[in-house]
Amino acid sequence: MSPVDTSDREIVIERVFDAPRKLVWDVWTEPKHITQWWGPRGYSARVPLLDFKPGGKWQYIMVAPDGAEFPIHGVFLEVVPLEKIVTTDEFGEGTPEEMKSALPKGIVVTVTFADEGRKTKLTLRIVHATPEEKAKHAAMGVVAGWNSSFECMDEHLAKFGASIGTKMKSKIFVNLPVKDLKRSMDFFAAVGFTFHSQFTDETAACMVVTDDIYAMLLTEAKFKEFTPNAIGDAMKATEVIIALSCDNRPRVEELVCKAVAAGGSTYTEPKDYGFMYQHGFQDPDGHIWELFYMDESAIQKS
Repeated sequence: MSPVDTSDREIVIERVFDAPRKLVWDVWTEPKHITQWWGPRGYSARVPLLDFKPGGKWQYIMVAPDGAEFPIHGVFLEVVPLEKIVTTDEFGEGTPEEMKSALPKGIVVTVTFADEGRKTKLTLRIVHATPEEKAKHAAMGVVAGWNSSFECMDEHLAKFGASIGTKMKSKIFVNLPVKDLKRSMDFFAAVGFTFHSQFTDETAACMVVTDDIYAMLLTEAKFKEFTPNAIGDAMKATEVIIALSCDNRPRVEELVCKAVAAGGSTYTEPKDYGFMYQHGFQDPDGHIWELFYMDESAIQKS
């Protein structure tokens, strides 16, 4: 099925922030940060509700300089950590009566986050129910309003980034031999990982797992340059288990399903320990990726 063309009813705003993606994500999703930048310059904000998960509800209240309040709420439809957020977006109860008829309805907002070197490109896609609803929103000055908010966000990122310092954190690079580099890159791209072009060539690919975890996929010839030992066959013997934590149980299963659909396989049944849920996959070269979600609240109760 071809995607629905929404170009006649969408508004797209892009911004490149001079900050790493993890920092931009945190500033976008954590109430302590949201209240520092959300809303046009001169406005303040409160976050009475933020249940940040698919199906979770949120409510922000924008407060004008004269004290007038503009509540906005929605439901998260999709959350892909560090990559994408999809949510409904509606003006809530308490909006001044004289404004209600002019307010757009049926809005769905998609926010994506992408690395641009050491910076982050944020794309805000606002899809309306009809072209007429889009026109209403545009007439309200939504583009100027968001750009003003982004200016405030830029300033907060600069202050917050400076407050946590610039000392480089330790990073993990897992080196894995692969028989066919292109096949492996295609597989992991289908799972949802990206690659750092600066450290990728015909012999090696730097796969970005998180901002601090990378997997170097090396052709067997390249891998042999780093070790005097023979390369093991991961299809016959386990040489390493790569354990990777996830934010929730659905994320564990999402990655497993993507891996299987892309040509990988599962090596065991999922396990539920109450405080921890575990499942995983083997990539085309047999390397084991063990995915798990640990419920910290369950640990505290035990």
